[in-house]
Amino acid sequence: MNNKQKRDDVAGRLFFLLQNEYGLRVKNIKTVKHNVWVVTACEGYWVIKRYRTFFEAMRQALFMQSLRKAGFVHVPAIYTTLGQNGVFFFEGAFWVMQTYISDAERLSFARQQDIADGLELLQTYHSIARLLIKIPLFQTFVREIIDMIK
Repeated sequence: MNNKQKRDDVAGRLFFLLQNEYGLRVKNIKTVKHNVWVVTACEGYWVIKRYRTFFEAMRQALFMQSLRKAGFVHVPAIYTTLGQNGVFFFEGAFWVMQTYISDAERLSFARQQDIADGLELLQTYHSIARLLIKIPLFQTFVREIIDMIK
């Protein structure tokens, strides 16, 4: 069995899990990368990402939720109806389901305004991240992210 067949099998099982366990009316699940799927359902569009450990999945979910709560709206929202804080266990891995941002404009470094907008967005991200790292629990939980920001 090749990797594509394995991913398609996981997509099929995810389809039934989301539909039967969580009540989503799933229309389609498409593999984007080996650990990333896009879910189309009557209720909306999501991206589901697979992580090897609970810690990795929770770190990602907490980081994205914290950024949004602090006012950085350019990060996907976590679908918290699934599992603990948006993390659920399936097929021996931990998963995070987040909103699919379909209306996001792509930046082009060929346009001066896009360069300025991208720089402003990056500066806003770093300002908010610096505020977050002052929270003791956050410092403990996302040590690697803090090291990247400093």
